[in-house]
Amino acid sequence: MAFCEKCGKEIPEGSVCADCSAQTNANTEKSAIGKILDTKDTTNDYTKEEIEKNKVVCGLAYIPILFWLPLVAGTKGSKYCKFHSNNGLLILIIDVVISIVGSLLGLIPIVGLLTSSVLGLIVVAYIVFGMVFTFQGKVKELPFIGGIKIIS
Repeated sequence: MAFCEKCGKEIPEGSVCADCSAQTNANTEKSAIGKILDTKDTTNDYTKEEIEKNKVVCGLAYIPILFWLPLVAGTKGSKYCKFHSNNGLLILIIDVVISIVGSLLGLIPIVGLLTSSVLGLIVVAYIVFGMVFTFQGKVKELPFIGGIKIIS
């Protein structure tokens, strides 16, 4: 399955989107990274005004310790702010788990250092992914963990 590039709805590969009539391109093959980054886009579920008003504060939620910021400084009761706070909290949890695992693996010379470094880069990738799309005004789930909802 693919997602419509225009409206973000899930559609079969090589078909026309029933909502906006956009054609998907069946001839293009995505790389492995492209497939991972092609997550569900729910931008159309939110108003442009809500996105523009809360974009900066929601982008800062991807700094793990600031996941709570959109809930306090953003529009009260906003689903958009809750979505990004949830993603920030998920990144914080992953960061803590990776830090604990990295500390334990640090006891193993060389292997521990390499593993800790790679796991740390995963956290940085999640932070960058979330911030870039948020500041662009897009609402996309994080790869692999985007479906987990802690803050609803």
